[in-house]
Amino acid sequence: MNERVFGSQRRIWLLGGFLIAVFVMKGFAMPASAQMQSESYKIQSDALSANGDIITSAGYKLNFTTGEIATGKGTGTNYNIHAGYQRMQPGTITLSAPSDVIFSAGLGGVTGGQREDTILWTVTTDAAGGYELYVKASTNPALQCASGGCSVGGDTIANYTEASAGVPDYAWSIATTAAEFGFTPEGADVFSKYLDNGLACNTDSGETSSRCWYGFTTSNEKVTSSGTPNHPTGTATTVRLRVESGTAHITPGGSYQATITATAIAL
Repeated sequence: MNERVFGSQRRIWLLGGFLIAVFVMKGFAMPASAQMQSESYKIQSDALSANGDIITSAGYKLNFTTGEIATGKGTGTNYNIHAGYQRMQPGTITLSAPSDVIFSAGLGGVTGGQREDTILWTVTTDAAGGYELYVKASTNPALQCASGGCSVGGDTIANYTEASAGVPDYAWSIATTAAEFGFTPEGADVFSKYLDNGLACNTDSGETSSRCWYGFTTSNEKVTSSGTPNHPTGTATTVRLRVESGTAHITPGGSYQATITATAIAL
């Protein structure tokens, strides 16, 4: 299985009259495949084939095999298989570890208001198939009361609700009686779902800042995708976060927290 996975976890806090946000990060990696090794050798990958060799010159190095069967790429909901000796060569992938984010000003529990901040993840990979970047929340709704005057385990701020389920809203919009928290990705490799034509999302190839808003869920949501390697420079993705409490909504004062996980996969 030729798949490398890196993740980072962030925790959002909302405090104050009611709000502030902090992200706390963790990282993890999934190894691409098992290797045969001992104190004196390591076999990166093996094959039963008719022939194979390593050919080199001043300008190139070629690893080759001949006579292999059942080679190629197979995919499913939960896996990628790159069958065959050369296919099994794993690509490398890294995911940056940005600093924690804090919404520096609170929101009025009675008067309401809107706050916005950003977080940036950079994915770097030499995998021939490129990469995908996903985000998800650990709870539903993402923002939950953590401490203070609000009720822990009871008071929450709803996930942003799109006008058409599953399609990002070009313009952010919530009812005056609601309080909601959402995001939009920005960058060179933004997934087509978040691209726009200047009027609507999930259409055309435009990438307008502060447009195409969506709500977090507890399932992985693809936010960027590329079919080519980007090593060594990497590609940055900005996830813009926004929280708003409507003027006719009362939110109990205290600290609200959300944990967001970003996962990068080498293809």
